[in-house]
Amino acid sequence: MQEKNDTGSRRGIEFDALSESTSGINKNRKINEDYKYIDKERNIFVIADGLGGHGNGSEASRITVQTIAYRLTKLYERLKEKDYPPENIQEGIKGVIEYTNSQIIYPIAEFSKDLQNFGTTLVSFFCHNGIAYLHNVGDSHAFSYRNNHQHGANSLFQLTQDDRIQNGHKGCSKEELKIHSINARLKQYIGNEHIQVHSNRVNVHNNDMFLLTTDGILDPVSKLEIAEIISEEEFEDVPCKLVNRANNPILVPLFYSKFKGVSINTAQKILAGKDDITFILLKAREVNKHGT
Repeated sequence: MQEKNDTGSRRGIEFDALSESTSGINKNRKINEDYKYIDKERNIFVIADGLGGHGNGSEASRITVQTIAYRLTKLYERLKEKDYPPENIQEGIKGVIEYTNSQIIYPIAEFSKDLQNFGTTLVSFFCHNGIAYLHNVGDSHAFSYRNNHQHGANSLFQLTQDDRIQNGHKGCSKEELKIHSINARLKQYIGNEHIQVHSNRVNVHNNDMFLLTTDGILDPVSKLEIAEIISEEEFEDVPCKLVNRANNPILVPLFYSKFKGVSINTAQKILAGKDDITFILLKAREVNKHGT
C-alpha cells in the first residue's frame, strides 16, 4: 500500500492533535497497558498496545514507544541537514522498528524469565515534506479521513495492515469478518523473534485527518461509526464521542448478535469497554517556511 509523492514538493505540514488513553468501563485488568507519544513540533506520533496477560505489557509498550520516538527524533534532526528520497525515509523507519524489536524487546522477552511473552503492538506516524510515513505491527492501526466533496462522501481509509489470524473465513461479509476478528490471536507483534513491519506512505493535504488507534476502539466501534463521528462532530469533541461509543457500542453488537447467535444485550456486555482505549486524532494544516 503506497501512494508515492511524485511532485518533489517540500510542503510544510503541521498537525492539531487530540488524544485519549483510558481504560474501558468494563475492563478487568487495572493497569493500562497502552502507551502513546505525541511530538507536534517534529510530527512524530506513536501508539503501542502491550499484550494483556503477556508478562508486563505496559513495560513492553512504554519501552517500544520511547525507543522508536527517540530514533525518529534523530531522523528528524538528520533530515534538517540533508534530505533523502521518500523511499529511503520509509525504509529507514522500518529499520528503526526492526532494530527496536531484535535488539531490545525480543532479547528482554527471550532472556528474562519474569517477562516471558513480553510484547506489544505498534503503529507509528511521521510526516516530512508533506508525506506521512506509516508503519505498524499487530492490530493497532492508522486511518485517513478526507471530506470528499467531489463524490459527496466522507471517507475513512485504513492505511495499515492487520496481523490477526483469520482462518476459514473466505467469502464472509465485511461485518462477519469483523466479528470473527474480535479476540483473534495475533500472527506477530513486537517481541517475536522475527517480524514483518508493514509500511506505507501517503501525501498529506490541508485539513486531512488521521486516526491512530488500538483495538480498544476498533473492536467495539465500526469504521462507519468512526467516520460518522469524525464528520458530524467538532474536532475537539471527537475524542469524547469515540470513547463514549467504545463504552456504549451500537452497530457492532448487532453484527455480533447475528453471527454469534446471542442476544443484543449479551453482545453489548461482551463488547462494551473491555479494553484500554488509546488513540491520537490529527488534523493537518499546510504552512509555509515563514508561518501559516
